[in-house]
Amino acid sequence: MLGLGKVDPSLYLKAFELGAHGILVTACKDDTCHFCKEHQWVEKRTKFTAQLLCGLGMDTKQFQTHFVSSQNGKEIIDIAFKMAEELRNLSS
Repeated sequence: MLGLGKVDPSLYLKAFELGAHGILVTACKDDTCHFCKEHQWVEKRTKFTAQLLCGLGMDTKQFQTHFVSSQNGKEIIDIAFKMAEELRNLSS
């Protein structure tokens, strides 16, 4: 999604309300983002969302943010597989 920093935290909360077990947010590293200061907005909003979810008793592994280069597909895949494994371990 382009402009990830514009995503309102309520959308993440809605995904959990609808049954999501986890949300993985992958955003550009600061020096590779095409959108000016987008990295800062993503960090601010996802940190706020993580605090809300923690306050609701959710495990921090259920909402993760990673800043990666869009050129490094393998890193993104590795992060996704690791998170999936962590979520499986939470439910067992």
